[in-house]
Amino acid sequence: MTDESMRSDAHKENKGLPIDRWQVAHIRSPEELIADYSLPRPHLITEILSRRLVMADGGHLSEDDIWQWSVAERLRALASIVSDSGASEFSAIAACLAADCDQLIQLNLDLAAIRQPSDVDGIYCFVSSGERLQLRLPTGTDQRTLLKLRDADDLGLVREMATRLVVSVDGGSLAPDTPCPPEWISTIETALAANDPAYYTEEIVTCPECGHDNPVEIDLEELLIDRLMQQQEQLFQQIDLLATAYRWSESAIVGLPEWRRERYVGLVSRR
Repeated sequence: MTDESMRSDAHKENKGLPIDRWQVAHIRSPEELIADYSLPRPHLITEILSRRLVMADGGHLSEDDIWQWSVAERLRALASIVSDSGASEFSAIAACLAADCDQLIQLNLDLAAIRQPSDVDGIYCFVSSGERLQLRLPTGTDQRTLLKLRDADDLGLVREMATRLVVSVDGGSLAPDTPCPPEWISTIETALAANDPAYYTEEIVTCPECGHDNPVEIDLEELLIDRLMQQQEQLFQQIDLLATAYRWSESAIVGLPEWRRERYVGLVSRR
């Protein structure tokens, strides 16, 4: 496949569903809740979303649909799944970068803010050589494609992604089989970060011990996945406890509303 056809396909695939057309589904079976966390991250996220989300009208939402969503929308969907468990915030831990200070700093992140839909309709920027670029947000499909480029170095992967995200140059297409010039990359990254904060998140956190201001890059995907892994481990423990106490099946335990499952766990624990 040529670079031009890849860019064209990716542009067509960027038309993900509006955020109000899906919802988090009630869990009915273990298969909907238990994921294989050894998968590469883009595949893991697609698996989680396809199992936990449905259309707003209750209809099926396929993996093909979810691959086409922007990375930002996939992130917001993950945050909605974590929030559905009752969580309103989660934490990131960073170490102070000041000399002679090893203080760990906790940064609390608001799930509601991450879940806010993006109103990005078009992203435009001017590069140093004067051209006006129209960009789009990266999708799950873009991430999946980059996973296949195992022989490329980091710069090659960044350049490939930047090339895929250029929709037009001065209103026309980038020439076929022409990669994005390296000098455009930083401008493209800045434009994406400015137009969709979920694409890139950095916070300035003040150390409570020494007062040093620390720039902290936050991997929201990783933090949300870690939270879901914790929830899955907690579920395994609940299944083990209730199956031993009541001889219930895995499906029966997972199918219980969470508040009832936790009530039974409390009863067994007090015996």
